[in-house]
Amino acid sequence: MKTLFGKSSLFPLLAVILLAAPFQPAHAENVTVRLRNAMNTDPASGIAATKDYLAKNPNYTISGRASLERLVALTYLTKLNDAEGGLAFLDTSMAEVDKAKPGAAQDLARVILLNARSRIYTEQRKYQEAVDLVDKNLPVMLKVNSFTFLDGLTIYGKALDQLKQGQKMIPVIQKALVAYPELMANSWVIGQLVNNMVAQGNGPAALGYAKLSWMVCPFDTKSISTATNLLTSTWFAIDLNAGKGNAFLAAQKDSTTPNPLTDIKLPAVDKTALDTALADLPATEPRSHPKTPHVFPKLLDFHFEVEINVLETVNIAAVGVNQIASARAPRNI
Repeated sequence: MKTLFGKSSLFPLLAVILLAAPFQPAHAENVTVRLRNAMNTDPASGIAATKDYLAKNPNYTISGRASLERLVALTYLTKLNDAEGGLAFLDTSMAEVDKAKPGAAQDLARVILLNARSRIYTEQRKYQEAVDLVDKNLPVMLKVNSFTFLDGLTIYGKALDQLKQGQKMIPVIQKALVAYPELMANSWVIGQLVNNMVAQGNGPAALGYAKLSWMVCPFDTKSISTATNLLTSTWFAIDLNAGKGNAFLAAQKDSTTPNPLTDIKLPAVDKTALDTALADLPATEPRSHPKTPHVFPKLLDFHFEVEINVLETVNIAAVGVNQIASARAPRNI
């Protein structure tokens, strides 16, 4: 049997590897990978090594620490079947975050740990606790980045599904789309919003978001197909027939064909809040994470300002100069 400090334990070896050199921020990702692998291989030893590493590297960034602490808490849950141990560890970690200097770094660390707690609650089937945690901390979740927010939103959505309260996703996602405009290109987020609006009987609003999603989706076959399916299925759910959806599809092949999409009004948003979010969004790179689909500020700002009748120039803004040629392909709206 492996013991924590016995000869067969990974802890002494990990301690030598991880603590031999001072921590350098550029190596944070490698450290995280090594510690994650250690916890997967020998959970108890990996947890011990991670705790020791953090104790001996007090200058590790607060968000970096929170990311490792999240891994420890979830290892308690998934590898040791010890949800309460994970929650207790998160209590200690959050107490340290609370002592940190207020600001963006503290906010990010707090949300990372909150997401881990929500995840444990859902695995314990404490769905209401998970929902209450997000509801209480939504303001800070809307201040971090879309990648970390989306992690929490996914857990929140799972808990709401179990409680049959999916309609609570509507105002949360609406706020998120203003705080993180890039999420407009996330098909899961928009699908949750649109489908719950349909379930609530708010067809016009659902179609408005489905239209906007189609207009700003990444310009590739899969993304366009997903956004198109959302539009046509929303029409069908509202009208109980495929007439408008078929007319829309026909208009994509023949620009002279009347298109029912032109009758749909785009959603209204808080212009001041949107401008603030757009000001934070870089012109060429995603704000939060390389894998997050990016919606360019000019595109989104233009969409919310006016109804668009010609998409060609907007697509150029949407996909960037390297894809201008493909963006010139017509999409009749």
